[in-house]
Amino acid sequence: MYPMDRKEKDTCRQSLASSLQMLIMNYSFPACIHTHDGFFPAFNPAFLTEFGNGPVSDKYWEAHFGVDDFLHLREIELILRGEDADFHIEKCVYMNDKQFDFTLEKIQQSGEVYYLWKFGRSLNTNEKIIKDLPMHNDIIQFMKNVKELSRTEFDFLGLYSGGASHNLISQIMGCKYASSRNAVSEILKKLKISNRDDAFLIVHLSELAVPIMKGVKNIIIKNVNNL
Repeated sequence: MYPMDRKEKDTCRQSLASSLQMLIMNYSFPACIHTHDGFFPAFNPAFLTEFGNGPVSDKYWEAHFGVDDFLHLREIELILRGEDADFHIEKCVYMNDKQFDFTLEKIQQSGEVYYLWKFGRSLNTNEKIIKDLPMHNDIIQFMKNVKELSRTEFDFLGLYSGGASHNLISQIMGCKYASSRNAVSEILKKLKISNRDDAFLIVHLSELAVPIMKGVKNIIIKNVNNL
């Protein structure tokens, strides 16, 4: 390649990265762009504020943000590619032990396909859906409280609200029976609910049943050797 050709190619690459950066710069929530070949050419200031640094590649993401978290996000992206869809929302996704509603959007720029990853915390959609349901205010507060749970607490909630006994929960989570009871008791206090029946009803009314049960499936698969 002649020096001029290399210079022009570098200029085009920089121009593309700049245009992708401008696309997400003004989002108030963390956002980044992922390529087919495993790179992140752009991320916005909110991403840096939330996560501390910006990913460069898939391997960098795995090393700094965790393999399990990254593989879950990549799985969602691969599903979107397989379905040839343009948009997908996955609720209750964890990054750095914080919960987000993960939005994945396919975009095209300069003839290439990219994937826009957005990490939001919006409850507006759910508020509109459930505003006419009984216990509306309790459900909204419950959803806000759930978003403050750690990943481990979220897993405990899923197992408990799904009907698992403390004996089974302790086996799956790798803890003692008493520890399971204590953990669930603290979670119920945080969520301001009293028992398993309350958890079951409000989880399903809040439309969190699907993401919570996905979490249960993942934790069972991950810890199947403990059973």
